Parts: sequence; structure tokens; C-alpha cells
Amino acid sequence: MKRLLAALVVLSACKSSHHAATGVAPARIGDAVKFDDSEWVVLDVNDAGKVLESTSAINHETRKTEGRFVIVHYKVTNSTKDEQMLITPPKIVDKKGDGVEHIAMESFFLPPSEKTVALDTLEPNQPREYWTVFDVPAGATGLQCEFHALAAFGQKREVDLKL
Repeated sequence: MKRLLAALVVLSACKSSHHAATGVAPARIGDAVKFDDSEWVVLDVNDAGKVLESTSAINHETRKTEGRFVIVHYKVTNSTKDEQMLITPPKIVDKKGDGVEHIAMESFFLPPSEKTVALDTLEPNQPREYWTVFDVPAGATGLQCEFHALAAFGQKREVDLKL
């Protein structure tokens, strides 16, 4: 019975403190998050509010949310000797461990000079900058950006977004 109670306490702690699952405290904005095959750095975070206006000449959509839009600007460096495909952007995880994926058609809501992941190829040792837009639910706090190694099913690590 004591073991069952101890296991429930551990599981509860892991759910309430997302980084407890990896055993590593989240990195800070500007810190390099290093994996065997890549390095990720959050350069800037923008709480964009409840309304996003399209910046595209072909799409004049306005998006609204009950929560808030968050734009994360980051840099990725492929540290392998071979070209790598960047398939999925990072996601945001709140203090409860709930994940938020990027919004669909996010490039329509960024200036043309700002690039999204969208199946990009990373040359070895050539840093590339990207922007990812998230629709974060109302009430979500303790936001962290979860990055992953380039390899399939690779390691994950979080950066505290101070939001």
C-alpha cells in the first residue's frame, strides 16, 4: 500500500511540474539547448494578444482567440555532418503538462521575412531562424517551449518562456 501511495505521489508531481518527467530544469530564453544532432535557442517571445491580422497579400483573414497568441522566434543549428530535414516545429507546454501545437497557415500571420519550419532543410552547421505561432488557451500559465532533437523520437527539452 505504501508503494502504491508513493507511486501516485510521483505521478502527480510529474504532471504538475512538466520538467520533472525529464529530470532537467527548463532552459532560459537565450540559452542553447543542445542535442546530439542539433542546437536550439529561443531568441524572442511575443505575446501577440487575442487578435492576429494576416500579413499576406493573398489571405486577408483575421483570427481571434479566447486565450492569447504567442509567437516564438528561435534559431536551430544542425550539428551533424549531413543535411537534415526539419519536419515539425516545437510546441508549447503549460505547467499542467498540456501541449499546444502551432496554428495552421501560420506563415500568413508573420511578416514575409520571417520563416516558419514547414519542411525546411538544414545544412550542417548553418544556423537558421524560424518563427512559430501558437494559440494558447485562456488560463494556461507556466508556458515552456518544447524542443526536440532532429532524429525521429529524439530527446526533448523545454525553455521557460516567462509567460
